[in-house]
Amino acid sequence: MKIVIILSVLALLAGCTTRWTEKQKEEFAEKCSKTDSIDGLTFFLTGFDYDEIKNIMIKRIHNGQIVDSFYLQPPPKITFDSIRTRYLASIDRSLYLKDSFQFVIQGHEPFFLSDMEVGMKAQFTMFSEGYGCGMRAYKINGVRFEGANPNFIRKGFKYPWEKE
Repeated sequence: MKIVIILSVLALLAGCTTRWTEKQKEEFAEKCSKTDSIDGLTFFLTGFDYDEIKNIMIKRIHNGQIVDSFYLQPPPKITFDSIRTRYLASIDRSLYLKDSFQFVIQGHEPFFLSDMEVGMKAQFTMFSEGYGCGMRAYKINGVRFEGANPNFIRKGFKYPWEKE
């Protein structure tokens, strides 16, 4: 009886598994590479007190000119780590990859986000293989980073466990 149950579960799991063909992956990667914007952006703010980041001005710069600006109020309760040094925030609008963005946090030097690139990213679940199009690389103040989420770090910030 136990063997029948185990085989039934394995058969069910095998039947639910989906895989992308190489052709599907290539077509999706091509489509993703032609993307000119990213819908929304999630980023981190590290080393700041909430009072410092509760009202961030973001300026959109197109061809060297400021063409738009808006304010962002990160949620006060959402922190990424247990010692409350890393906040998570999101922009709920499309960002054009060829534009640059200046993040102004009162009392600090501005951060410049530029040279954003998107790419195909794996999105696996227990039962399926999937892919999405997301942030792959970017520059903050001219320094190149690779990864999905930019991290704006307060100048001079060190975690408590880091040596002086």
